[in-house]
Amino acid sequence: MAARLDPLETSKQIEATYKRYLKTLLAPSDRAIAEAFDEAINSTTLLAKGPLLELTPPYQNGATLRGLIGEGVLHEAFASLDSHAVPLDRPLYVHQETAIRKLVGGRNLVVSTGTGSGKTESFLLPILDALIRERAAGTLGPGVRALFLYPMNALANDQLKRLRAALSVLPDITFGRYTGETLEYAKDAESDFRALNPGEKRLPNELLSREEMRRTPPHILMTNYAMLEYLLLRPADIDLFDGPHAGTWRFLVLDEAHVYDGAQGSEVALLLRRLRQRVAPETNLQCVATSASLEGSSAEAAPQEAMTFANRLFDAKFEFVPGDTHRQDLVKPTRQERRSRPTWKLDDDQLLRLAEPGADLAQLAGLGGGSCSEALHAEETITDLKAALVAGPVEARVLQRRLWPDSPEAAKRLEALVALGSRVLDDVGNPVLSARYHLFVRATEGAFVSFSESGPRIFLGRHEIDPDTGRAVFEFGTCQRCGAVHLAGDVEHKDKKQYFVPSTRNDAAVKWLVLTDGDADTTVDEDEVTLSEGHSQTDPTVRYLCVGCGLLSDSSSGSCAPSCPGGGLRRVREHKATAAVMSRCTECGALARQVIRRLRTDVNAAPAVITTALYQELPIAEDETADQVGGGRKLLMFSDSRQAAAFAAPYLNRTYGRLLERRYITQALQDPPKYADDEHSLEDLAIIAKKKAEQAGHFDEHAGSAFKNRAVNEWVMGELITMEVRQSLEGLGLMRVSLKRPADALPKAFASLGLTEDEAWSLLDELVRTVRMQGALSLLDDVDIKAERFAPRNARIRLRYKGSDQKKKIISWVPSAASSTNSRIRYLAKVLAALGVDAQPEAILEGCWKYLESQKFFVIDPDARSGTVYQLDQRKLLAKNGLDCDWYQCNRCRRITAFSVRDVCPTANCDGQLQRYELPNSGVDTNHYRVAYETMATAPMDAEEHTAQLSPRKAAEIQQDFVAGRVNVLSCSTTFELGVDVGDLQSVVMRNMPPKTANYVQRAGRAGRRSESAALVLTYAKRASHDLAKYQYPQTMIAGQMRIPWVPIDNAMIARRHAYSIAMAAYFRHSFEQGLTWQEVGEFFLPGGDGQDSPAARVQSFLNPVPAGVKAALQAAIPEAIHSDVGVHDDSWVDRLVDLLDKVEREVAGDNKLFNELIAVAAGEENYRRADRLKKTLETIKKRKLIGFLANRNILPKYGFPVDTVDLNTLHCAEPIGARLRLERNLSLAIYDYAPGNQVVAGGKVWMSRGLKQVPGRELVRRQYRICQQCKRYESGHVLEAGSPCPTCGESFGAIRTVVVPEFGFVADRRATEVGTSPPSRTWNGATYVEDVGEEIDTFTLSGAAGTAVEARAGTRATLAVISEGLGTGYYVCEWCGWADAAGKGAWPKNHERPQSGNGCTGPLERLTLGHRYQSDVAEFTFKGFQYQDADESNWRSTLYAMLEGASVALEISRDDIDGALAWTSDNRRSIVLFDTVPGGAGAAKKIAENIDLVVRAAIDRVAQCDCGPETSCYGCLRSYRNASFHDQLSRNGALALLEPLGLLGIRSGMSEAWGGLIDLAAETVKALLSELGRRGLAEPEIGIELGKYYWPVEVAWPLQRVVIVDGDDEERNQSLAADGFAVFHVGVTDADEIEMALAETGSPNRDG
Repeated sequence: MAARLDPLETSKQIEATYKRYLKTLLAPSDRAIAEAFDEAINSTTLLAKGPLLELTPPYQNGATLRGLIGEGVLHEAFASLDSHAVPLDRPLYVHQETAIRKLVGGRNLVVSTGTGSGKTESFLLPILDALIRERAAGTLGPGVRALFLYPMNALANDQLKRLRAALSVLPDITFGRYTGETLEYAKDAESDFRALNPGEKRLPNELLSREEMRRTPPHILMTNYAMLEYLLLRPADIDLFDGPHAGTWRFLVLDEAHVYDGAQGSEVALLLRRLRQRVAPETNLQCVATSASLEGSSAEAAPQEAMTFANRLFDAKFEFVPGDTHRQDLVKPTRQERRSRPTWKLDDDQLLRLAEPGADLAQLAGLGGGSCSEALHAEETITDLKAALVAGPVEARVLQRRLWPDSPEAAKRLEALVALGSRVLDDVGNPVLSARYHLFVRATEGAFVSFSESGPRIFLGRHEIDPDTGRAVFEFGTCQRCGAVHLAGDVEHKDKKQYFVPSTRNDAAVKWLVLTDGDADTTVDEDEVTLSEGHSQTDPTVRYLCVGCGLLSDSSSGSCAPSCPGGGLRRVREHKATAAVMSRCTECGALARQVIRRLRTDVNAAPAVITTALYQELPIAEDETADQVGGGRKLLMFSDSRQAAAFAAPYLNRTYGRLLERRYITQALQDPPKYADDEHSLEDLAIIAKKKAEQAGHFDEHAGSAFKNRAVNEWVMGELITMEVRQSLEGLGLMRVSLKRPADALPKAFASLGLTEDEAWSLLDELVRTVRMQGALSLLDDVDIKAERFAPRNARIRLRYKGSDQKKKIISWVPSAASSTNSRIRYLAKVLAALGVDAQPEAILEGCWKYLESQKFFVIDPDARSGTVYQLDQRKLLAKNGLDCDWYQCNRCRRITAFSVRDVCPTANCDGQLQRYELPNSGVDTNHYRVAYETMATAPMDAEEHTAQLSPRKAAEIQQDFVAGRVNVLSCSTTFELGVDVGDLQSVVMRNMPPKTANYVQRAGRAGRRSESAALVLTYAKRASHDLAKYQYPQTMIAGQMRIPWVPIDNAMIARRHAYSIAMAAYFRHSFEQGLTWQEVGEFFLPGGDGQDSPAARVQSFLNPVPAGVKAALQAAIPEAIHSDVGVHDDSWVDRLVDLLDKVEREVAGDNKLFNELIAVAAGEENYRRADRLKKTLETIKKRKLIGFLANRNILPKYGFPVDTVDLNTLHCAEPIGARLRLERNLSLAIYDYAPGNQVVAGGKVWMSRGLKQVPGRELVRRQYRICQQCKRYESGHVLEAGSPCPTCGESFGAIRTVVVPEFGFVADRRATEVGTSPPSRTWNGATYVEDVGEEIDTFTLSGAAGTAVEARAGTRATLAVISEGLGTGYYVCEWCGWADAAGKGAWPKNHERPQSGNGCTGPLERLTLGHRYQSDVAEFTFKGFQYQDADESNWRSTLYAMLEGASVALEISRDDIDGALAWTSDNRRSIVLFDTVPGGAGAAKKIAENIDLVVRAAIDRVAQCDCGPETSCYGCLRSYRNASFHDQLSRNGALALLEPLGLLGIRSGMSEAWGGLIDLAAETVKALLSELGRRGLAEPEIGIELGKYYWPVEVAWPLQRVVIVDGDDEERNQSLAADGFAVFHVGVTDADEIEMALAETGSPNRDG
């Protein structure tokens, strides 16, 4: 149990922290731009939304179990279950009671109720009743009666605890969980149970092991769908289905059924058909599906949609007959009836007092009468809050205004009210208020500037033209060291002039201009060049930029075109080359990989910032977990990508850890009164910081003193060498580092220059700082300079007086040559000028060197090959609390320094002056990092990954550690989404917008399940169209319509694998009867020593002819409509299966041969350690589990990846973890994600794809293809005739190229690397083309204005080609070994290593493109009334992506499940094709065509409303990572050019964002009226609230104007509302004119009134 989180204050802190972070991310040295940028961040409302408050309305109570026993619904012996887990006298919810009655009555059932609504009891209790009845009848022998099927192990494990609790009093009813975690033997399983459940006694009726369940099958069997596949296949498990205990199956339950959508739904539907064919071929199983998320497209359509879903999923009868409750197989929740009138009201003081932790809540009964909960239910403010939240979530600020108008304490009161309602529980444990807050934060697209007469104007959304001035808009970034402003764009040639224009290619290489008003030359610091890799010495050119039209000229007298809107010229430096990431700053000389940073928040840093802010606000626990890491704070983070989740945990540990480390050092410096005024040696500083860390519980309890010392020493040295100057303690003014002044006086030469003693030391301190920051510094004990913390200076760096050496990392105190310079010489030159001294800087610098050397500030670093080289002696440095020092800031570049010599700025090219600078108080400070270092709570964190990449046992251990508090942050993919109890959580974080509302609801439901306070759900909308679309209307994510899944059963490619599974199961059973079993890959695919064929090769003879039992099973399990496609009638499926087995056998034999050769080579070289490791790897290969391997090779169903999966092979890699990984992707994605040169994260390592896997005796299929350069028509074939014209446009095709399908997978580089701070690098260059649009199923037409129309043709068996082109020209691939790399523009590689062995290879290379070719379902759109022109291509492509995004949002289809391409119809008309990405189709394309009106209107919305300018596009509307190659073609105006002439309105066209959000909350009956009102700009109403003295439900209300719209004919309601002063209007009778007039009469007709 933890203290209470304040969600409102926490939300405020998160938003403030995020804005501070963004302002710190860019720190322009140009003061005008800096001020405009800060103001843009401060004033914007775009970056955060919420918090929104959501209430879960209480469910209506029904009968008790004892009552149902009395009625005879439940057996009288059911009373024996009475316990805490099954209380007979606690009222059931009405929906639970209904479900029990129906299931006992023999109905199939769909139970669709919310999270926490007791869905499990709805099916568990009637099934237990059936078992009790069997027991009473004496027929309850061994054998499965009920199968509980779960989508994942974590959920099955969680539900197992409920069964234990319920069945502890019924030892005759047995149950067992059979998953991958279930051990084989009873003895091992018993030991495992004791280890995982310390102190818990095993129940005699729980079967723990596989052998127990096979011997006496349990009455209730729990498993997941993947394991059910295994059980049906393995002969050892036959007694669960056949044999002596056959014929007992009665119930089939699918929990969380909403996950069975599309291809996965198809897989599970076919699995269930096979199950029924095995266990109940002649009888009916009673089927139950449960979910919190089956709401349907509308309230009216939901019942039939749910029945269709269940019919297809189970192949069983489900029905819903309106008006006949006995024939309605859908159970929905029944909410509590209308509230009664409140009887009393808390005053403000009472409210705040009672909401305090530990307050005596018994006072409530005295204030309101009855029990505490009854009193609070009858309280007026509570009732008003419930009434306002009936229809869905509402922003907290709106509620505050409504409940406490004009009160400055409104936020405090709302938090107190919700907290009080959450703490007070009724008699059955339900809180008076079940509340949850939702806060959303979004990524930034960038920072953009236009230069107006009044100064710079900043945009946070992408624009190319300032909508007010017509002037050009430029994206800008700043140098991380000096703040110099860099503009990013493209150079366009027009009328023999050059124009700098905004880049339309979001992440491509761009041209960089540096704003530089000064006259100083560019700086190339010799130190930076010496220590940087691959730097080009090319200097930029000084030019002049017209900020009106973007003209680039060589002189300040350049003349613009007459159309220029004016604006003047800015002096700039133009970098010659283009670069996506700028690594050089000309103004300060900095060289680093990303020294120029743009305002593009990614999927790691920004989520880490807001997660850190939330974590800091979590209260310390008040139970035993307070002694665990972070004082018992806990947080759950969700990512949709396993890769993202795997990377997020170590990334958060690292970034949060760095903040904490600097916080400890700050505390050590500021610790009063003992140390604050002292100057510390670095050794002493480390000792004090270690004490601070120990006091905070930072180190593991088992960490030794040596480990701690080494760690803290590294922290301190990291501060002295860091390149993150503007994030360091020194750079922020929190720590001063200076030389330890000797007792001897300074040489008189300093005074002769006119320097005071303090100025002389400041000069030396600054000169030495430049050396220290480059890394030429001796280290504290046990510090490893090669550690990642010191990157990019994580190498042994030395110093000498003259003569740098790039190879040996030796920098030169003075420039090595007359043509070079460094920051020391330039600083000295400025100081001498300020002093008015005519002296050579080199001579003064030499004198400084001699003095420092004589005073032993340098230590010799022994190196016989480099001569005498030095490092600065860290023992000669002192650190002091920055708050006790004087600081100075440059009035130009804004750099902070503790050392001022005649006010000269130490930044190389800056001509600014230093001014006294007072460090701001943390309460008003705008620097993100300084505030963190000064104020953050020292709460350690331990974040761990929890994804499907972990072994089941490891995942279970991490889950237990999290529940116990030993791990306190979990980074999950979807593993914890579904119903898993992870203990007391007050908050969860979603690192991206979930794909559907159902996913969001499930994830949000993990928080606040047991805590007596309202939870906070924090969601980050990343730079992706789906995320930002949902961010715009967050209510649709929290409480939007949840589509009922589609279950297509006509995908022959999926069905074919189920046919193979039926055949392989029969073959395994046949062999089992002959005493033959195979569990491992080697024994099945490798021939035996007796010369016989392998068991895999003998499958062909078993199936020739096909056994009658197999044929009958196929006919029963495979839907009849696709029998011919699968080959059921003519047995053609057999040849396909035999061919697949042959391919895999060759692969296994090839691996076996390769590793035996490698072992022999290693042994011959006497490298016995390598030989031993290779032997172990070979054993791993041969001992892989057979059935899982067959699924991975697309022979058996693979439920996570429907078809065509390939892997990135890591078995041969040096890291042991490589042999235990299974990295798989659908082939359409693998040709990008696993393309040679790309990286992935798994098992805590980064793996690079190094080539294409080869299989002996099998060749990869090659095809030729070409693309028309004019109309982009795609053609392919085994051989293409050169020179033939394009059949569409008549122009010539592009070059004929060769594409290969890497069907055997990919091979990783033998050497993996550590996970760093940057995500894995990868390229995505290619496209999908439509070769053939397939066969037409149906056509749908949407008519537009003036004879225009859109026609959607639903088709099947369309042929699609996916092409991956690397950097744009394909890949070099070795014909001998498969080594590959992305082809560049230079010479072909001459040498390479074999990916698997590391041996050199001289095989010939060929240039290939990677591809995949498959068939799927499509929706082809054509536009009547539009004549295609080549110049319109960008408009069509923009419309394509508008349609894709519109379909995704409108129909709740995950964007990963659909994609699109431009194509040509058979009569050569341009068309837009949207298609299912699952080979064979998954039902989405057909639904898109059927819903053409909704999709087109959603597409119009997508491009009509966005933060970016209409002349361009952004990630909020049309852009995505995958369409990056088309970004320059995409614009909102382009899509509107095709969509606007239709004369159709979007769903939210012409209305404000606030109005648009209301439409989604409204009932279907009033949406049309609301849309019209919204377009008129009227004041926004409240939707679905309750009003009046008696809290009548109304559809729409303007409470302040006393206007309501109601539905239905209820005279009592109408009169009551009228008596309360409301003007009542009726749905279906009232029009928009009447409402507008009524609002006008109140004096507030519009939102400005």
